Amino acid sequence: MMVRNAGRSATGAIEWILIVGAVTALLMVGCGKDTQEGGAPPGGETPAAPGLGEITYFRLDNGINLYMREDRSRHEVAVVTLYRAGVIHEDEGDVHVSRVLPHMLIFSPTASFEANGAVDAVSKTGRINGDVLGDFALFEYTAGSDQLELLLKVEAERLTSVTFNEDQLKEYATKCQDDIDKVLEESQLSMSKYGLMALNHVLNYGATFVPIYQGPDDVTIDDLKQFYAARYRLADMVLVVVGDFDTAAATELIQKHLGTIEERPATAPVTRPTGGNIAASWDVASTVMFLVHTGPFQSEEERLVLTMFGTYLTRELKADEALNRDLKSTLCSSTLYPVGDIPFFVFAETRRGREPQDIVPELLNVLNETVQGIDENTFESMKSNLVSFIESSVLESQRTLTSMQHYKALRQEALDIGRGHYVRNGLTTEEFLETLGAISFEDARRYLVSRLTPEHMRIITIRER
Repeated sequence: MMVRNAGRSATGAIEWILIVGAVTALLMVGCGKDTQEGGAPPGGETPAAPGLGEITYFRLDNGINLYMREDRSRHEVAVVTLYRAGVIHEDEGDVHVSRVLPHMLIFSPTASFEANGAVDAVSKTGRINGDVLGDFALFEYTAGSDQLELLLKVEAERLTSVTFNEDQLKEYATKCQDDIDKVLEESQLSMSKYGLMALNHVLNYGATFVPIYQGPDDVTIDDLKQFYAARYRLADMVLVVVGDFDTAAATELIQKHLGTIEERPATAPVTRPTGGNIAASWDVASTVMFLVHTGPFQSEEERLVLTMFGTYLTRELKADEALNRDLKSTLCSSTLYPVGDIPFFVFAETRRGREPQDIVPELLNVLNETVQGIDENTFESMKSNLVSFIESSVLESQRTLTSMQHYKALRQEALDIGRGHYVRNGLTTEEFLETLGAISFEDARRYLVSRLTPEHMRIITIRER
């Protein structure tokens, strides 16, 4: 094992940056035989003049969720793919597999590309990037619009013919460890990802120690293959294509490269240990804690209320001056940050020398006061903000920013469309807005008052060993 300097000190405040954006109304249709054979999909006609088209949605026969939107203003295209393969999905004991895997998938050889070959091919006209967040992994491509087939081919071979080798594993495990150094040493980077990684292993598997700093050294090829097979499934995959393309022609290319891939078998859900509060440790010189409402959701309406409330509570926590003297950062579950089947959580990183048991009462007090203080106007504002998120377009707003390069705006919009799929939890936009609109203030108050109480919350504390 590579020896690391465990327990390095984190210096500076930790910030969590929400990826903010929005999605326009979606037309939900099936991907039938005509589309598979190359005919124009319903709602996918090319605009008569250059400009923004409507977002169209298809579900391919093999389960892939496909979103497309034409934008003829530049000869550029962005492709983003998302998989439910985030840090909260790691298997028991396999710490950092979710983070190492995107690096391996980008640079490892496939049927048509040698090691690093796909990156070299895309980089001639564009760029490629991979990352993992709490609830999903993502891959982003941008290139000239004439390179769309290349981008689709690279993504298809990522799913069908990638091979891993020990030399690359060692290289990219080391890169992940270098990233941990940056998170611990630079205030502008966020540690919430590692907090959620630890939460998964403690909450779902009962771990008492999570090796965040040493963890990448222990990832094996077999770990990668197992996680890859279990989590990179087509039913949970979202493919988004935005930019300068013809929808009918692009659909034919997507069907050619991705439409015939076979789905992988589903895995059994995790059986979460029951019990009260948990104390665990890690090899990081920082203390974090979670207040977790473990659920399950009683209804889709409750999920929406609890996650909308997370966005609102984040603002209230940041505004509490006394609390922030003890905390370096806070993060709540929200509609913009869904985390698996956990209905609600508060993540908090304490300042050096501050003990979680001294801060939990104040956290619970802010939580309770915020619940009690929500009135009908506040609730309607929360709903309105979510509707705006669903119905607006990040590209249309960013187009006016002269500092925003167009290809970056395309990539951001594609990512926001993909995130919107998870926010809607499988509902069409029409169904989602109908469900949201039907939630009354009285129902919302009932969910909040009855569910966000100390007896429904578990306190999970993770400190340096």
